[in-house]
Amino acid sequence: MSPEFKREKKESSSLHLKDRLIFEEFLSNLSARFVNVPSDRVDAEILCALEETRGFFKVERCAILWVSPDKITWQITHAAVAENVSLVPIGVELPISLFPWAYGKLTHKQETFSFTSLEDLPAEASTAGNRSSNGA
Repeated sequence: MSPEFKREKKESSSLHLKDRLIFEEFLSNLSARFVNVPSDRVDAEILCALEETRGFFKVERCAILWVSPDKITWQITHAAVAENVSLVPIGVELPISLFPWAYGKLTHKQETFSFTSLEDLPAEASTAGNRSSNGA
């Protein structure tokens, strides 16, 4: 291994560790805020936490999804959305068939995803239900 490669690898590892520590500190601070939150403030705190999370990851939207026990519908219970970005329907029960790819990605695989435009979505997300104008 060349000395330059070792140095680059060490610098990369240091950056990765630094990023991880920054994230862990962010998550720890966020979690600590919920320890003694009165029940009448939980929704407001969730919204603040989502806004902070959205800012931390530099994304346009950040939301919490609720899936019905029968797994036929889902809804967004809380969301933080950047300025000039279309709003998402909060509290509206939606059929899973509306966005099957997104539903599978978020719930079955427990993965997040992001895209800049609808054209950025993978081919398997190309059903009419997945390519709505709201980018959900």
